[in-house]
Amino acid sequence: MSELSLPTCSVAGLGVRKLTLEDAPLLYAFFEANPDYFMLVEGGPAPLEQAEEELLGELPPGWNYSENWMLGYQPADAPLVAVLQFVTDLVAPKLWHIGRLLVATDLHDSGIAQALYHDFETWARSQGADWLRVCEVQNNPQAGRFWREQGFTHVRTNEGVQVGWLIHTADILFKPLNGGTLEQYLALIEQNHPKQSDF
Repeated sequence: MSELSLPTCSVAGLGVRKLTLEDAPLLYAFFEANPDYFMLVEGGPAPLEQAEEELLGELPPGWNYSENWMLGYQPADAPLVAVLQFVTDLVAPKLWHIGRLLVATDLHDSGIAQALYHDFETWARSQGADWLRVCEVQNNPQAGRFWREQGFTHVRTNEGVQVGWLIHTADILFKPLNGGTLEQYLALIEQNHPKQSDF
């Protein structure tokens, strides 16, 4: 895939950019300042090396994809206030997987998460994405509600999903961007995605 443009950001005062390995200290500072997600989902605070590992963007062997992105949102000359990680063409062309959308704890319930997601969805569609996919662990019900409120639909539930130190039951959710059906989505997954590696 050719290099994508960057999405716009509709939140006043925030800029968006693609984070690179050089941004690992900035990303780790965000993880450290906002530990609630990691405590709940991974069983402890994010270790120092996690920021670098996530920016390297490597997926497990056997996963076909175009690129693993991490977007950072921040005011000018200030720390990050949100990050969005996603993978393009995961398993099948035009199927994008959202790994995480994290907003600073003090901005929860401000509407920023919804605005950033809307910006991202509009941009993803303009870049050729037909499907969006997320995986949410059931002990994080606030995130599950968020994605359903954005129009995502439950596909299936996976048991025994390890995230960090914890083992979870996780829900797979999807959203068609251009009128696709669940049957069409499942056909993509069945043909291209080994179930033993699913998350």
